Amino acid sequence: MNETVGIFRQPDYASLSKIGIGTVTRTQPIAIKAEGSILRMHVENGDKIARGQLLFETVASTFNELKPSSSEIVSNVEGIVASVAGKKGEMFEKGEPIATIYPMDSLQIQMLVPEASLSEIMVGDNVLVEFNWNSDRTRKYEGVISSISYISQSQDQTTSFSTNYFAY
Repeated sequence: MNETVGIFRQPDYASLSKIGIGTVTRTQPIAIKAEGSILRMHVENGDKIARGQLLFETVASTFNELKPSSSEIVSNVEGIVASVAGKKGEMFEKGEPIATIYPMDSLQIQMLVPEASLSEIMVGDNVLVEFNWNSDRTRKYEGVISSISYISQSQDQTTSFSTNYFAY
C-alpha cells in the first residue's frame, strides 16, 4: 500500500505506453470489535480472508474461570487483514477494535495523467490492473474509472483522477 506504480496502456510496460503514475491505497477499512478476553487468534496481518472465515474467539471473562464458553467472531466480508491489535489472553472492552479488514472491493489507485492522455480515458471505462512485483507474483484486478478531476495538480499540467478497482 502507498506504493507508487506506473500506469500503462499496453501490457508490454514499454515507456511509450506509459500514461502516468499512481499511488495504491485502500479505503473503507472495517474494524472488527468484540468484548472479553481473546481465547485464540486465527488470522495475522496480511492474511487474505473469505466471508464467513473464523477471525478469533473470545471468552466473556478472564481465563481464571474453568471451562469458559467461547464466542466465535467471523468475517462478514472477503478481504485482507490490515492489522490485528489483539493477542491471546488480552482483554478488550466493548467497542474496542481487535482487528481491521480491508474489503477486496476497496482497492483504489489515484493517478496523475498528462493532459494529452485525457482523451483516451472516460468515467465508466473498464480497466485491467496488473501488479507484477516479480515474474512469479502477478495479480490482476478488474475495475472501473470512477472519477476524473480536471484540476491541474502541478505546473506540468498533469491531471489527477481516481479509479476504483475491484478484485475478481
